[in-house]
Amino acid sequence: MASDVRNVSTRVLQCGIEGDLPEAQGKPVRRVCYRGMCREDDLIQERDTVLLKSGPRKKDLPFVAKVTALWEDQEDGEMMMSLLWYYRPEHIEGGKRPQHGECELFAARHPDENSVACIEDKCYVLTYSEFCRFRGYLKVRREARGSLNSLVPLEEVDFSAFLPPHRRLPDNVDPESVYFCRRVYDFRHGRMLKNPI
Repeated sequence: MASDVRNVSTRVLQCGIEGDLPEAQGKPVRRVCYRGMCREDDLIQERDTVLLKSGPRKKDLPFVAKVTALWEDQEDGEMMMSLLWYYRPEHIEGGKRPQHGECELFAARHPDENSVACIEDKCYVLTYSEFCRFRGYLKVRREARGSLNSLVPLEEVDFSAFLPPHRRLPDNVDPESVYFCRRVYDFRHGRMLKNPI
C-alpha cells in the first residue's frame, strides 16, 4: 500500500492509499482511494452526506448522496466519488404526500459515480428520532436565548455526543442542511421499504 499526499488544486488536498474498489460494471479495478479530502473549509470523508448540483437554476433542489468512496480517475486524474443516492419525496413515484416530512429523504440502494466537482455543500442525514431530538434542541436553544433564567446552561447541552461519528453535527450547523431518513426507496420497483440504517 503506497501512501500519497498531494495538492491537486488550490481547493482540494488529498491524503490517500492504494486499494481495490469495485467499478460500476462489477469488475474490481485497482485505484488510488482516499479516506477524505478537503474542499474549501469542509473535510469530506467516506460515509459523509453531500449536496450535489442538480441543475443550472437556483430553484433546482440539490441532489443528496452518501459518499462511499473517494478515488482518482486513472485516465484524467480527476477526483471522483462512489455514492449512494437519497431521494426527495418530489423525486419518487407518486410524488410528495401529506405524510412525508418537511426534511424527509429516502435512502436508495442506487450506487453511482460522480465527480467531486459537483459537490455544493456537506449536509447531515439523521434517523427520525435523532432528527426529532435535534429539532427539540434547537427549540430549547431559541427559547433559552429569550429567557435570562435558563436552568440548564447551553454550553453543557451536547446534542450530538451520542450520535455515531459520521452523523455528528458541528456546533454551527445550518438547520436547513439537516435531513432525516426513515425508509428505503426501491427505485427499480417504485416502492417503499423500511429500515434505512
